[in-house]
Amino acid sequence: MSNPIIDENLQKKINQPLTTGALKKEESEFLNIVMKKIDDKEIRLLEPNSILNLNIYEKLNSENEGKVDLIKNHILLILRQIRSMWNLNHQETLQMQNLIAEVKYKKEECEKKYGDVFKI
Repeated sequence: MSNPIIDENLQKKINQPLTTGALKKEESEFLNIVMKKIDDKEIRLLEPNSILNLNIYEKLNSENEGKVDLIKNHILLILRQIRSMWNLNHQETLQMQNLIAEVKYKKEECEKKYGDVFKI
């Protein structure tokens, strides 16, 4: 059985991200800070340690470094998704809002335990 053919215009409409109109002020500020650090190459999305405050990270014991590494890699994955969405159309979307909230939560929870290990 073959899949039905979907009209190209309908497909484009279906694939549009859901927009919210605007992020909350705090989310928008966070997005701008992160995008600036990425644009300035302070954070390089394919170089995991570029997101770290190495002075603090290097003081952790190896077990805690490993825990921070897992969180760091997940945050970078989400930041790559946010960057891709932003590059696509520079629109604030519900998806982007959820991803920003996830990054902020992971960062804040990690820094409660291990100190100010991230540049964002």
